[in-house]
Amino acid sequence: SAPHMHAMALDLLEPNLHKGSKVLDVGCGSGILIACMARLVFDKTNNDPSDDNESSSTDKDSDLYDSCNSGNNFDSMGAVYGIDYIPELVDFSTKNLAKDPFTKNLIKSGYIQLQAGDGWKGLPSVLGGSDSINNNKRQKSSSSSSSSGELTDEYAESGFDCIHVGAAAATLPIALVNQIKNGGSMIIPVGPDGNQKLYFIKKDSQGSVSQKTICGVRYVPLVKTKEAEDV
Repeated sequence: SAPHMHAMALDLLEPNLHKGSKVLDVGCGSGILIACMARLVFDKTNNDPSDDNESSSTDKDSDLYDSCNSGNNFDSMGAVYGIDYIPELVDFSTKNLAKDPFTKNLIKSGYIQLQAGDGWKGLPSVLGGSDSINNNKRQKSSSSSSSSGELTDEYAESGFDCIHVGAAAATLPIALVNQIKNGGSMIIPVGPDGNQKLYFIKKDSQGSVSQKTICGVRYVPLVKTKEAEDV
């Protein structure tokens, strides 16, 4: 995506980008948006306005790494996830993020996680705790909901605080909408080439979904896996 589109997305998602936020970037590409999101979620100066800014950036990054390594408490610290259909782009993102000590430390401690995957399905495996049986059930349920087009409240409490999608879906992926937690939001381009719109999807505290058209856009398509196309 163009830098001004990333800036627009961050501006719209900013209310849900703070300490403790669980964030998903679909189509992580170069990793630049993940780096920006990580700064908003984990940077102490962003989360603590009273910080006097006297300590160096290196010291703050070191402090953050120490706090992350004190135990992977994703509920209190937050987490930033990235997925991409192309494994080579996941590797590209990881290498780019490793160039900055701040994001490199977050990858090491597990607070930034990237993997190859189907953006249409989202990432339900990280939304139900560490219980693999429950995760498998959630994945099957999410797949079923996606194919049937049913909105559910399965992730009302455990879902993502915000989701950014960097490729245009032909239709709105219901699985992604379901993975937004109550009070969360999503930015996603939707529509065929030549007639795409950027949508801001919002869930209120009760789980009611609303959408707002932001502007016309032109993105590469959000690719479906062969398995998804056959459903």
